[in-house]
Amino acid sequence: MIGEDNIISGNYIQGTRAKGKAAITLYQGDADNYPGKGSYYPTKNILIANNTLIDNDKNILIGQKGQVAGMPDVEMTIPVENVTYKENVVIGNSSTVPVIQVLNEPIGNIHYEGNIFFKGNLNSLGDIPGISIEDPQLYKGADGMYYYPTGSALEGNIIRSPLKRTDVGPSWIKDRWLELGIEDTPYIKP
Repeated sequence: MIGEDNIISGNYIQGTRAKGKAAITLYQGDADNYPGKGSYYPTKNILIANNTLIDNDKNILIGQKGQVAGMPDVEMTIPVENVTYKENVVIGNSSTVPVIQVLNEPIGNIHYEGNIFFKGNLNSLGDIPGISIEDPQLYKGADGMYYYPTGSALEGNIIRSPLKRTDVGPSWIKDRWLELGIEDTPYIKP
């Protein structure tokens, strides 16, 4: 994520691995960016709410520096500013990467409200008001997804099933999935 006043909400991200990117990444900004340059605008005033992150080797990464093609000397020195984490559920795994990995400290107001974290490298997150370290009692369905129990205050975090292969990408790919007869397969890599 780059830019101002963005909302990252209602995502279900499961099983990303260390070789890839984090489930949610907030980039630092390029102090010399301007319209048309194509670099990274400062990331500030971000709301991360009602997300469910499960079994990812990297969950939330703060202060990433990017690389802009053709511009090797981009100075990404403007830190992430003002982040609110609200009603997210993060279930870690055996990865040693902290559940919230901070490469460069954010500035401004960092606020937590109603978040539940469980397992993984919690890096003293239990000492932060607005984060509870507890089992959210999710259960694994036959489809491999996790679900909130009926009546859970966070049940609304998952508002629909994952996208199907035919829901994403250009029409020629969708047509190919239909030809192969796998249109009902969720877009989840095993």
